Amino acid sequence: MGGDADTVNELHRLRSLAEELNISEQVVFVGQKEREELKYYYAAADLFITTPWYEPFGITPLEAMACGTPVVGSNVGGIKFSVLEGKTGALVPPKDPEALAAKVNSLLRSPVRLREMSANAIRRINKLFTWELVAQDMQTVYEKIIGRNSLVYQQNSGKGERLSL
Repeated sequence: MGGDADTVNELHRLRSLAEELNISEQVVFVGQKEREELKYYYAAADLFITTPWYEPFGITPLEAMACGTPVVGSNVGGIKFSVLEGKTGALVPPKDPEALAAKVNSLLRSPVRLREMSANAIRRINKLFTWELVAQDMQTVYEKIIGRNSLVYQQNSGKGERLSL
């Protein structure tokens, strides 16, 4: 088993908690996986849960959604953009385990809703988050920046000033 002392301590705490709650037969701690293996775990899951208190972007919810797995995530950062409440998953307040438990339990009791969210998740990924679309968006941003900087340079070049980026 790898990881730092905090990871090892947390794993021990979670295993103890699973035993205490008599759910250790239903909980499997698989450890860190290689990138190529992750898609199998995402696709096999009923839900993907990600609950950071801060997340500027969040690639893992997108990876899960690309595999057709609805996401329950903290209503922060990029997660609140990538996950559509009630459509591709659900959003919960950060640091609110009661809200998380209620949302997860509600979704797991509704297989039809989960299937709808699964289909919606794949559609959302294909509409907004393919590598081709992201690359096109980045190209557009760069072209706008270059265009603005070129204009500023042209305006300043006649005055003997240099543009510093």
